Amino acid sequence: MRSIPKGVLNYGTADLKDIAECFEIIFAIDLGQYRRTFLEIRGRVEILILDLVLLLGFRGVN
Repeated sequence: MRSIPKGVLNYGTADLKDIAECFEIIFAIDLGQYRRTFLEIRGRVEILILDLVLLLGFRGVN
């Protein structure tokens, strides 16, 4: 069994691969195509943020 690398999250500077490998070890699972899933979720979040900005812009929030 592999051990979890020390400081893997490194105060927000860890890359996606390091984080995914850590979760795979901790939870004994295979995340599969984690990068693809991450990119899909990030795309949805960017769309939600854009929608929010447009909504607030049209309402004239002060």
